[in-house]
Amino acid sequence: MSWALDTQRLVSQWMRAWASGEPFEVDFEGLALELHAYQRQQIAAFDLYCRSRRPSAHEYHELPFVPVGAYKIAQMYSSEALASSKVRFETSGTSDGRPGTIELSDTRLYDLSLRASFHHFVV
Repeated sequence: MSWALDTQRLVSQWMRAWASGEPFEVDFEGLALELHAYQRQQIAAFDLYCRSRRPSAHEYHELPFVPVGAYKIAQMYSSEALASSKVRFETSGTSDGRPGTIELSDTRLYDLSLRASFHHFVV
C-alpha cells in the first residue's frame, strides 16, 4: 500500500472514531505532521504559503491554517489530483467575482470529513 493510501486509511479511521466518540489508538500529532509534510511536497502553492507563515512546525497546533481566499488565487491541490480529477468544487465567488476551486479524484474522504464534523459538533 502506498504511503498516501495508508495515510488516507488512518485519517479515515481516525475521523470515524472521532465522530462516534470511540477511542482510536493513533499518534494524531504524528499523523497530522506527516500529512502536512506530504502536502507541502505535493502542493507548491501550499509549501510557499507555509514557508511564509511558519517554515517548520514541530507540533500539530503550529500548523498554519489556509485562508479561504488562497483557493481563489492559487492551485491548492496537487498536480496529481488535477490529472486524476473527477470532481471540481467551486465557490460562488460572490465576494469578489473570483471563484475558489479545488479538484478531487474522488469525494470519499471529503464526504467523511463533512459527516464526521457534523456528527461531532451538531449531533
